[in-house]
Amino acid sequence: MAGSLLEHLGRKNRLHVLTLDSVLVEDVCARLADDPRTQDIERVAPRGNKIQVADLEAIAEDTIRSRILIMDVRSLTLPRLMHVYNRIIGYNRRDFNQRCRTVLIGDGPPALFGTKNSFDVMADQLARFRIDYHASIFFFDPFMHYPQEERVRLQLDGRHDMPNGIPMRLAKWFKQDNLGVAEVRRYFRACASPPAQRQTVKANRTEKFRFILENRIAEMPPGQEQHLEYLLSRDGLKIGGETLPVHIYPLFFEDLVADLMRR
Repeated sequence: MAGSLLEHLGRKNRLHVLTLDSVLVEDVCARLADDPRTQDIERVAPRGNKIQVADLEAIAEDTIRSRILIMDVRSLTLPRLMHVYNRIIGYNRRDFNQRCRTVLIGDGPPALFGTKNSFDVMADQLARFRIDYHASIFFFDPFMHYPQEERVRLQLDGRHDMPNGIPMRLAKWFKQDNLGVAEVRRYFRACASPPAQRQTVKANRTEKFRFILENRIAEMPPGQEQHLEYLLSRDGLKIGGETLPVHIYPLFFEDLVADLMRR
């Protein structure tokens, strides 16, 4: 039985994806499988379209064999996962930032993208994630962030199923009928493209994604454009005195995971 103060020397070239969102599992695993730098990493994740907390509990202790833990910390799912995450942190505590590293994918506080707010409102959240989950990298996923008024309108709080609607601030760039988050993620992975063309198409669509981000940030309060270069870079954006920067998922995702695995 794994103990909370043990070191685990037998970690392998593997990672765990810890989330209740089957669409995110698909996207993370497919991206890593499709990149030569990460395709040899063994990926462990809950299976099925309706992932339950019990599915994560079943693989919690197995995390002591992985070198990277990818954790979904968005506000819609974190309250349901906090108990199992506490167990996982306990199992791996002695190894964090040495033999084991965490990659967080989440949203921002409700005030983000508000009429008077900037990325600075994320500072307290980042500090908490860095301390509570020993985070090496934090990815902000624009397709996971629903402002408070939109969460109320869609009745997202308290729901146990994963929302598939594109946040309204991004919807104007995706006007096709019946297009949801799952379809957008597959679009940016160029899933429907022939294998020989997929990497080229994927690169072009990544540039389109950057264009969308540039336009969205331009709509924020004045002064946010100074953050754009850092947000879209491999180094990410550091906010105030916080040492954990903000990256945008999935920009540089495979690259940064590969780098963590080599450490």
